[in-house]
Amino acid sequence: MFKDMNQSFVSLSQGDFDVKMSVETNGDFNETKDAIENLSNTLTVMLIDINKMVESTVKGDLSNRLETKNYHGSILDIV
Repeated sequence: MFKDMNQSFVSLSQGDFDVKMSVETNGDFNETKDAIENLSNTLTVMLIDINKMVESTVKGDLSNRLETKNYHGSILDIV
């Protein structure tokens, strides 16, 4: 279980946001597993949104903005 969780963090730290853990967990470990998968999903969505903005900017369209309702915390400083 810890090996899977650690590998998930390594993958995330290396830019691989497609993290799905196959290990069965209970209690606190299940919450940690869910948190890792939620982090993976949030990073994936942020990356997609940022790529859309970059593509628009490259095309000269500066009117696109990220939906701030989708984000919380320090990401709001850059959107």
